[in-house]
Amino acid sequence: YEIVVNKDVLAPIKRGSIVAQLKVNVPKEEPLYFALISVNDVNQVNFLMRFFYMIYNFILGLFI
Repeated sequence: YEIVVNKDVLAPIKRGSIVAQLKVNVPKEEPLYFALISVNDVNQVNFLMRFFYMIYNFILGLFI
C-alpha cells in the first residue's frame, strides 16, 4: 500500500475533506484507490507553534 497525499491540501482543513488517497497494489490487477477523509477540523497554527511542533517531532523521532 501507499499513501498519496493531495498536494493542494493546506490548513485550515474542514471536516469531511479528502486529504489523501490510499493506493492498494493487488498482484495482477489494477491498483485500488480509497479516499482518506479528515474526521476533524484542522486549524492553521502560527509560526511559533509550527516551530514548537517541528522540534517536538524531531525529538520524538529520535526515540522511535
